[in-house]
Amino acid sequence: TTGEQDVAPTTGEQDNAPMTTGEEAVAPTREEQDDFPMTTGEQAIAQRRAGGLQWVAEGLQWVAGVCSGWLGARGDQAVGPGTDSSTPAGLCSCFDESIIANIFERFDLVECNKLALVSTQFRLWVKSYRLPFNVRIFKLQNPDATDGEYTLYYYGRKTAPFQCYLHGLSTPQPLEYLSLPSGPDKNFSFFPNGGSTDGSSLRTSFEKIRLNPVTLQVKTDDYKFSTTKGGPLKQTWGNGAHSHVFETVPYAVARDCRGWHQESGKSNIDLRQTPFCVASSFGPRGCAGTGSSKFDHDNQVVELRGGGYCGGIYPQQDQTCGQGPSGGWALQLAFVQQ
Repeated sequence: TTGEQDVAPTTGEQDNAPMTTGEEAVAPTREEQDDFPMTTGEQAIAQRRAGGLQWVAEGLQWVAGVCSGWLGARGDQAVGPGTDSSTPAGLCSCFDESIIANIFERFDLVECNKLALVSTQFRLWVKSYRLPFNVRIFKLQNPDATDGEYTLYYYGRKTAPFQCYLHGLSTPQPLEYLSLPSGPDKNFSFFPNGGSTDGSSLRTSFEKIRLNPVTLQVKTDDYKFSTTKGGPLKQTWGNGAHSHVFETVPYAVARDCRGWHQESGKSNIDLRQTPFCVASSFGPRGCAGTGSSKFDHDNQVVELRGGGYCGGIYPQQDQTCGQGPSGGWALQLAFVQQ
């Protein structure tokens, strides 16, 4: 009633009002509250909730791991299979612990169980049915495999298989490489001395090249499976203001520092006995950079000649200035047209 409302304590008064002696006698202590046993029904619900949250955690963490394989080469340009039918739409998001914790706080038991079911179905879908399109999917399907040549499938398509060397399968960061079987005199980059360089000429030969199996881009400055003869070679430019000591030469780069209109730098790309060809074009970089590119054998073979002061010829995707070190995810491949 109105009278009762007039005398009713406010929220602040209720919080601050001390309990009577009788209330204290019947109020459970904090220890009694914590130790108060749950009913059988409550225990069943708690167990189901804990199980559901565990499945969600594993599912989200697994999806994040798979998605990092779709994001280029772990830290490089973000890429992905787009709307291709082999890609689970909307699942490629990176989840950290705080996001997972928020999901746990906001979802009730039924929703958590639904998410657990979805993540479990997705995991089983990849493990038992889909063809591996990168090293992470392959490792999930073959946890005991050792480093070697294996078959991957472009975008998971049965009609687009290719051989790929999978390296570091026993580590958290396995990588994909394309073997180059054309021979020891192929697939090299040569940087001669002379001009504004001091030291020995460099020749780097590549047995395998780092490949992103989703974008088909090559990381031209990955030297894991390469050998270099000669060097070191110190280059100076900017009237002596800048210098760099080269110990390797990137893949698909022909450069020198011998002067204007020089093309004594050489490079060879030979993808024969693989299903790939070169899809990149090439252009000059650096000071007085110049060069030429000759495509052959359905674009599986490219001969490069380049130079400058200092300069040369590079893949067009290589955005470095051409003076100092170059490389990165700069060479684009494609499947040879059948």
